[in-house]
Amino acid sequence: MSTVTDVRRPTPPSIPDEPPDEVVPPEVSMPTAVVVWAGMVLWTVALLVLLVLPDLRTGERSWWLWVPITGLVVGGLGAAYLRRGRGNAVDAHFRD
Repeated sequence: MSTVTDVRRPTPPSIPDEPPDEVVPPEVSMPTAVVVWAGMVLWTVALLVLLVLPDLRTGERSWWLWVPITGLVVGGLGAAYLRRGRGNAVDAHFRD
């Protein structure tokens, strides 16, 4: 004897006739400086791994060494940008 279950699809939510006048996104608070410094730490670890293991940077992978170096340079530029307090750096908190 088999049991048949009644499966019903949920009804979709109703769509309003008119869009709201103004859509306000939620405020997101993020420690921007911490994100930049964490990225620079990770690029430093990647650079150290490449320097310790020479097989990872020989032959056709010789360009791999420049990837973390570039990441560190760009991260340094980002940290300098945040330190100057420009752009979206209002929430950046540096300890001087």
